[in-house]
Amino acid sequence: MIILKLLIIQLISKSMFWFLFFSKHFLIDFILQRPYQYKNKGKFLHLGGVEHAFLHGFATFLICYYLDDLKVGFYAGLFDMVCHYIIDYAKVNIDKKFKWSELKANSRVIYSNNHYISIGFDQYLHCLTYLIIFYFL
Repeated sequence: MIILKLLIIQLISKSMFWFLFFSKHFLIDFILQRPYQYKNKGKFLHLGGVEHAFLHGFATFLICYYLDDLKVGFYAGLFDMVCHYIIDYAKVNIDKKFKWSELKANSRVIYSNNHYISIGFDQYLHCLTYLIIFYFL
């Protein structure tokens, strides 16, 4: 019976990890991200992109501190912040380089199919970041 209780606790904590990480990712990437952040993520070390990555890192710190301890939370938050910044910076600049999203003369933005693939790949890389953090918890 004790073993069953321990397995249930482990399952709940693992499920909680994924729930918290996907919730924080959705909130920070899609709900709380402001134009100042997403319009400047492609400019190296611009405060908008750094601020966006910092919010991810800080939320990761809080989650990992809650699930583990202060030291783990600090390093996981730092790791997530750096990875998130690099992934977003690269995605924006690859989109620009290959003109996967172009501003037309009438101020309309035209997106190619590759633009949507790059968004998906960006999200995939963020999930891999969380998988690495999960592995070390």
